[in-house]
Amino acid sequence: MLTAKKPPEAIIEELYIRALSRKPTDDEVQKLVEIINQDLNNPDRVTQLAGLQAQVDQQYRRGEDQLKKLKDEYQKLQDDGQEAAALTTLDNQIKQLEKQLSGIRQRYEGNAAQLVYSDVLWGLFNSTEFAFNH
Repeated sequence: MLTAKKPPEAIIEELYIRALSRKPTDDEVQKLVEIINQDLNNPDRVTQLAGLQAQVDQQYRRGEDQLKKLKDEYQKLQDDGQEAAALTTLDNQIKQLEKQLSGIRQRYEGNAAQLVYSDVLWGLFNSTEFAFNH
């Protein structure tokens, strides 16, 4: 539905039909559209959602750990007065890893809408109405 660029109202209606076997009321649609728009139109919230998703990604966390080690090693070599060639190699590794992690975060930011709608669906699945109907 996101790929087809359906409006929030249409996605909400589809989620309600699939989870609760009914269409949402106008009030339910209005409240959920407000929540979705607040989340997706707030760059800080999108960044926060991407950060949360990145933290559960094992590969991303390993990359962050590796980046920290590289930066610590770079600082130690710099403090010890190492030659520029060793620092340049390490600096290039740091930049490459930072670029990779940034790409992963950007991908997660692009998936923020999917996370928000997943939360809506999760809420529907955990409602008493779902429990009583299924």
